[in-house]
Amino acid sequence: MSDKIIHLTDDSFDTDVLKADGAILVDFWQSGAVRAK
Repeated sequence: MSDKIIHLTDDSFDTDVLKADGAILVDFWQSGAVRAK
C-alpha cells in the first residue's frame, strides 16, 4: 500500500490533487513551528 503514497508540494498540488481522476485522500501534517495570526 505504501507504493500509493505520494508527497505533495505547493507546486504539484493542482496537478496531483485538483486535476486527479478519482478520489483523493490528503493527510496533512505540519512540521516545524506553527504560529497563529
